[in-house]
Amino acid sequence: MQKDIAEEKIILTKISRGDSNAFAVLFNFYRNKVYGYAIAILKSEKSAEEIVQNVFIKIWLKREDLSSVDNFGAYLRTISRNETLNALNTLCHIEGVKQKDVAEKLNISPLTVKVHLREAVKSIRHYLEMHDGIRIVPLLLYLLK
Repeated sequence: MQKDIAEEKIILTKISRGDSNAFAVLFNFYRNKVYGYAIAILKSEKSAEEIVQNVFIKIWLKREDLSSVDNFGAYLRTISRNETLNALNTLCHIEGVKQKDVAEKLNISPLTVKVHLREAVKSIRHYLEMHDGIRIVPLLLYLLK
């Protein structure tokens, strides 16, 4: 895929209509950029690969919105950053790393780290409620403290 904006817009429009071949083109073009960003922060190949999958799953699930995206690079960076921060917050919480240390590593405010952590917990709670996972919510809440 060329960097040509018009061609990218055509591909995004095709994806928004459910064209999986166009999505494969987009994925193959951008996956290494997402991976590079994630591995630079997470320092884990497995975690970076999971971020790539999560980012592109999110893009596919919200594909109807793509036809209105003017700057896909910025759109992709935002999704990649949010997914990576959520993963880092979760990993740091499990490993006992302080939010202040995460903020310093990412050059963001501790409040931003805290907000992302809260959003991740909300997302997990919502998912579990929607998927009849209420029975394990107390266990997850204990693990996330």
